[in-house]
Amino acid sequence: MSFTASNTVVKKNPSFFLFLILISSSISGCTSTNMLDTDDDGIEDSLDNCAFLINPKQIDTNSDGEGDTCDDDDDGDLTLDLDDKFPLDPTEISDMDNDGIGDNNDSDRDGDGVDNTQDYFPNDFFEQKDTDLDGLGNNADDDDDDDGLLDVVDPFDLTPFTSLNSSGPFNVGTTELIFNSPRGHEITLQLWYPTGDKEGEYTIYDDAWYGNAWESAKPDCSESRPVVAYSHGFPSIRWASAYYMEYLASHGFFAFAPDHRFSTLLDVQLQNFAEMMLSRPVDIMESFDWLSSKSEDLGYLNGCVEYRNGYAMTGQSTGGFTSLMISGAEILLSDLQEDCKNPHSGGIDEIYPGSSCEMIELWQITNPNSTVIKIQDSRAWATVLLAPWNGSLLDDGISSTDSNILLIASDIDETVSLSEVNNTRDLLSENVLHSALLIDAGHYHYAPIGCAVRGCVGNLSIDEATDFTNTTILIFLAQMMQWPGANDYEMPEREFVEWRV
Repeated sequence: MSFTASNTVVKKNPSFFLFLILISSSISGCTSTNMLDTDDDGIEDSLDNCAFLINPKQIDTNSDGEGDTCDDDDDGDLTLDLDDKFPLDPTEISDMDNDGIGDNNDSDRDGDGVDNTQDYFPNDFFEQKDTDLDGLGNNADDDDDDDGLLDVVDPFDLTPFTSLNSSGPFNVGTTELIFNSPRGHEITLQLWYPTGDKEGEYTIYDDAWYGNAWESAKPDCSESRPVVAYSHGFPSIRWASAYYMEYLASHGFFAFAPDHRFSTLLDVQLQNFAEMMLSRPVDIMESFDWLSSKSEDLGYLNGCVEYRNGYAMTGQSTGGFTSLMISGAEILLSDLQEDCKNPHSGGIDEIYPGSSCEMIELWQITNPNSTVIKIQDSRAWATVLLAPWNGSLLDDGISSTDSNILLIASDIDETVSLSEVNNTRDLLSENVLHSALLIDAGHYHYAPIGCAVRGCVGNLSIDEATDFTNTTILIFLAQMMQWPGANDYEMPEREFVEWRV
């Protein structure tokens, strides 16, 4: 018996042709010592997991009995190999950023440099943030903070404008840092800033004073922040007025305060008074310089501070002297020379003997032909004075101050007499935009640590004083920066406050 098949049948159905050969061999009684190997890969068809395509290694990734050579889904993840970036890995299918790491295990799927857990749009290379949570990424949104102001005219387009009469929309973080002064000693800084952290542990400043900021929280520097500097009293410490640093940070400010060497509760040295007073404004300027440089690095302060935007200067007590110097006040060398010759004439030598002579000597080392001591920083754009002491060094030189000023003082200040405050205010003249006098309050109502250490005179509560200070300083600074809506606010009226300008 024999079978024939037309060429047409064979071309259309090679499997049928193979069937005919097998039948023919069987019927003719022919046998072969070699089993059939259709694809000629050395594996007989009965054992070959892909009989019609050469695959001598017999790889079958998903163990489904069909070799990878002829399996269109090698890893069995229900995605065809043609569409699978990882055809041999059942746990991975796609690689959005083509970095060789599957999307399921890639911590930055879209390759935009932002971790998936921090990226509001982990699958979109062009979007990372959604500040107002409206579902539209900041790059596409023309009002990122949803405050009704278009980003192109909003000075802080990522900070929603909120009421200036209460704490702001941000959680607040704080941290302590130490840097090396170009003058050869270390400076300890306290920082306050808005944070994107959702929870944290409240700080205890130097294990001595409870704060309302989270210790070592990560700064939110998604945009550069307006900066405020603080100078503490003598002797005091950098966090003495932390309450309003925290309040400002809740509204998006970045605040810093250095410990002034020889002037803190921990290292006060009266014999170094002259050096300490000359160093105070330099401490502020060097701190701002250092923070500006760190803001340009890739560390966690990256983007926080914009050098060109400068800072507002604030200070309490002797910190008022620092603030005045930063803002352009001058110490007249003629006054110091008179005190040096007549140490009992009522000048600084009356309190700290030899200080005027030493200050002249220190200053003239680098400024031999100068007639005044001037350590101004033109980057300071506003000044806040709280119960300011002029250091018994500033008198007529105060009139050289060039800044917009908010001054708050107390009527029964036991350290800085009201007559001295009035003299300072008169010499500042039109620079003082707002001047408030707290009734029945003392020197330390602006630095509560002073009340804890020395006690507070007057019956005004610390809470009332600090609440007033918080609100007043924020409104003043917001108006100086021309924040939208800030000019709609009046300075707060309180029964214990007398507005003098």
